[in-house]
Amino acid sequence: MVRSVFPLARKQSGSKSECFGTPLNKDLSSPAVVSSLSWRPCHFPTLLAGYIVRSMRTLRLMENLLAIEAETKFLLRASDRSYEETLMQELLRVFKEAELLFGPRDASYQLSIPRLTECASSRTYILRPLRKTRIYLSRESRTKPWLASLELAHEAIHVLTPGTFGSGPTILEEGLAEWFAQKYVSRIHGMSFERGSNPKADAVMRAVSMLLSKNQLVIKHLRTRQPVISMIDEKLLVEVAGIELNQAKFLCTDFLSYWRTPPPWSGVAAQGAERLAACLRTIWNEPLKRRS
Repeated sequence: MVRSVFPLARKQSGSKSECFGTPLNKDLSSPAVVSSLSWRPCHFPTLLAGYIVRSMRTLRLMENLLAIEAETKFLLRASDRSYEETLMQELLRVFKEAELLFGPRDASYQLSIPRLTECASSRTYILRPLRKTRIYLSRESRTKPWLASLELAHEAIHVLTPGTFGSGPTILEEGLAEWFAQKYVSRIHGMSFERGSNPKADAVMRAVSMLLSKNQLVIKHLRTRQPVISMIDEKLLVEVAGIELNQAKFLCTDFLSYWRTPPPWSGVAAQGAERLAACLRTIWNEPLKRRS
C-alpha cells in the first residue's frame, strides 16, 4: 500500500526519458534491454512540495469504505469503463518490466481490473481464499495519468509476491516499490523526482538504491531462495547480496513501524466522519438516480 513517504514529481522540460528503461514495444528479454533497465543517475529539477499520499492522516476504515463504494458504483452504474480497461493493459505492461528485474509474479493469484476510487491513496487488496488481487487507485489518478501510472507501478511490486496474512511490507519491499515506480514514471511520462523533503524517505531510497547499484538483478537472485520479498531476511541479504549486516537489518525492518508516528486523532476522526457521510450519501443516491 502506498504511504505518505515518497515525493511527487513534475514534468521535466525536454522530457528526458532515458533515466530508466526502454520503449515498451521492444523485446524485454534481450540483453540490450536488460542493460537499459539499469538505474543511472539523472539530474532532477526542483520538485513540487508533496507526496504520493498527502501528509494528512486518514482512517483506514474510511479508506476501506471508499474502496467498497468504488465496487458498488461499478456494479450499479452502467458507465464507460474503457479507462479502467486501459489501466489494466498498462498494469500488464508494468508487470513485464517488473518481472524482468525482480523475477516472476505469483501467478496463483488472479489479477483483477484496477478500480478508481475516492481514496486519498492507492491500495491493494489481496483476497487469499479466492486467490485474487485488485489495485484501487486514488481520486487524483482520474485526472493525472502520470499519478495513475505511478500508483500502478508501485502497487504492482506488492502484488508481485503477496505476503502471508497479517504480514506487512518491509523497508526492502516498500523501497523497491517506490524505486521501480519512480523509474517507470520518469521514462513513460518524463516526470522527475527529488530527495530531501523527508529524511526517513531518503533513508529508504538510499538503502534500496545502494543494494541495486551492486547488482540490478539481485532481487531476482534472492527470490530463487525466498520467493516472497517481504520474507527475505538479513542472513539471505548478507549471503546473496553481499551487503553489511546493519544495512540488511534496516532493509528487513517492518516498514509501517519505521514510518508510523502518533496521529492527531481529533482531526482524523472529524475528517473520517465527513468522508464516511459522503460515501454513504453516494451509495444511497445511486439507485434513486437510476430510477429517475
